[in-house]
Amino acid sequence: MSSHTPALGVYQPTIRRKPKRFKKDGTPYKPRKGWGPYRSVPNERAVEFNLQLDVQTLQQEVHNMAALRDILRSTALQQRHSPEGSLLHLVKEYLQVFRSGAALNDSGRYQDQRTFMFSVVDAEVDVGNGLRGSEYMMYQMDMYSTLIRWIRITMRSYDIIHADDSVVIKATSTLRFQIVRATIERVFPHIMNNQWLVSHLVGKEAEPTITMSFYFDAEGKCSKFEADMDFVGAFASIVKDPMVVEMLFRNALIADNCQLGMIDEPEQSEFEEKAVAFDGIAYLDQDMNGLKSESRVVLSEAELDFQKSCVLIVEEYYLAFANGHLADGSAPHALQRHFLLHRFVSNTMYANVTTSKTVEDRWMSLSECFVVLGFHQKAVASVEYHRHVETCVITSSARYTLRITPATIVSVFPHLLACPQLCDALVGEVLAVPSQICFAVEINTGRIGRIEERMDFATAMSTIVANRQELQFVLSQAKLVLDGVSCRIKKERSTPSTDNGADCPYFPATVTKSSKVLPHTRTMHIADILT
Repeated sequence: MSSHTPALGVYQPTIRRKPKRFKKDGTPYKPRKGWGPYRSVPNERAVEFNLQLDVQTLQQEVHNMAALRDILRSTALQQRHSPEGSLLHLVKEYLQVFRSGAALNDSGRYQDQRTFMFSVVDAEVDVGNGLRGSEYMMYQMDMYSTLIRWIRITMRSYDIIHADDSVVIKATSTLRFQIVRATIERVFPHIMNNQWLVSHLVGKEAEPTITMSFYFDAEGKCSKFEADMDFVGAFASIVKDPMVVEMLFRNALIADNCQLGMIDEPEQSEFEEKAVAFDGIAYLDQDMNGLKSESRVVLSEAELDFQKSCVLIVEEYYLAFANGHLADGSAPHALQRHFLLHRFVSNTMYANVTTSKTVEDRWMSLSECFVVLGFHQKAVASVEYHRHVETCVITSSARYTLRITPATIVSVFPHLLACPQLCDALVGEVLAVPSQICFAVEINTGRIGRIEERMDFATAMSTIVANRQELQFVLSQAKLVLDGVSCRIKKERSTPSTDNGADCPYFPATVTKSSKVLPHTRTMHIADILT
């Protein structure tokens, strides 16, 4: 009997096995290892745990990469002089914000531009010509946007210069603009009578190269700004004739650092503005010694003494007319009469000269149309001794302080009488009118032979009439000329009034039955208005 045969009488339990399952092709299914009925739940939990660990690991790697990115970005910011640094991006942003000039017609965008300008440049930024301030830098941007039709500025290249704590970024760009009527009136007023040249220029487009240099200090503020634009090349591409280009830029109102319009000198200290008395010879000696040491032309002692006397004559002119034309009988009026009688050449001696009668008429007209609050010399620009024409030429800058009265509206701005609201806004305002005056003193006689003056009423009016369209309307038919007003009284003049013209007839707000005679006016060309 086999050993595997169960013994008789012994119970053997029957083990029932689950029948095998077969695939369609007859092969049995393979059992899953490790996923039996008692291990499925633990294994699923372990997989979930492992996945959570993987997710946490990935999150930590993302965090580390973000921290590395911040470190690299801060490193680039610290190296501000690098091409990827913050200062170059600031210059690019500046050119982007002012890509089309100042948005004068969009108050919201214009305010954003001003905010950006004041955040980028230092409050005392140096803009050249002895002028400082972020406000003046914004003013020049407004001037460019007003006097030309600014189309687009595009940066072509840049250069970065790093020295100690300062960084200089020179951005070379192209400025595309169109010449408009205001360009001629405010930048080239001396060609207004040349209608052919004016019509040839207006409407033409130019695209000169402009290089702007931004000087950044240690705090990242622009402390100095310089600009250089090829104006001559731009207009030479339009005019073609070199002689015409030379004539065009001979008296153009373009100052150093590409500043447009008449440049007003910076405010001086009280000591510098104080008028020198007639006996201030020591003060003049110091100035003339400085001129002598700096001059390339060797002058004799007699010529230096004559220059001193010429400077004294100019200062005497400012003192004589410090308050405009005065009434008869007063001591200052006697000083004026003495100056007019003894400081000008006789009209019978030379032709085409500035006579005392011309100067007196000009001051009487100006004092009748405005209330002259002050007239003073700001600085002596130059003293030149011309032997070949026997003339000493003194060029100085001045400032008129004028108050607008109802008589001003009637005589100088009669076209505004139809706009009572604008008239009311102007009356009582005070104008600070900058002016450039050139005195030519004859060497033989020691008297003034010619006075040439250029008053910038447009700049003065722009400070009280902010809207560009209103400013153009105010000046469009104003009876102004380069040396003052064009009003002339045909009958005998009376004593200038000091009541600010309150009883002026024909003025809408103060219509009276006064028999006061109003000044008569004569017409003028628009060329003489906006200078």
